[in-house]
Amino acid sequence: MAVSVLLLFGNAARPVAAQDRPVFPPSRDVAVTYRVERDSQHLRIRLAWSSVLRALRAEAEPGEPASIGGIPLPPGSRVIINQAAGRAFAVQDSTGLTLDLPQLASRAEESERELLSAQARREGVDRVAGLPCTVWRLLPRSAPPKRRPIRVCVTSDGVPLRAQEEGSRNTAEAVSVRYGLQDQALFRRPQDGLGGEAGRALGRVLGNFLQGGQTGSSR
Repeated sequence: MAVSVLLLFGNAARPVAAQDRPVFPPSRDVAVTYRVERDSQHLRIRLAWSSVLRALRAEAEPGEPASIGGIPLPPGSRVIINQAAGRAFAVQDSTGLTLDLPQLASRAEESERELLSAQARREGVDRVAGLPCTVWRLLPRSAPPKRRPIRVCVTSDGVPLRAQEEGSRNTAEAVSVRYGLQDQALFRRPQDGLGGEAGRALGRVLGNFLQGGQTGSSR
């Protein structure tokens, strides 16, 4: 479920604005903390969007486990999906460890295409984390059984505040929303640290676990 929110949050490389569709991605910089429930597990993740860079940053709350495809990431890691560059990577700030995640970048592109072609139906309005939002039911062309429909509550400027997979208890709901200019340095790949072929090779190994749609809290 957290993966769905992450890709929904920033997966449209260009805005989708129409009367019969929600707006994606956010039209301005924003940081959102989500409470996520998946398979009876509860955790919090933070997602930040840079509208200038068209990039998404995801990180676990301090003390929360972070993983990709069930493979633990080092504490303090963050995952970046740069839509403009078509790349994704994980960074551990304390060591500079950098892992390229090409499979995650490819999955984001695939999800973008699915979002743009999904059937959308407006179902009402609600209020989440103190902000008004419109409830939409999104039915990807590949669903079911490959993808389940998702109900999302999205603000008028493109911030998803709640998402739930239909027919499951997997949910993600915003508990804090902060608008404001994001530090662009936090979305860029560090110049130092483990990278190059070693980082790319390890990233490919970890990225293989993304196939099939599984991922953990730093999705």
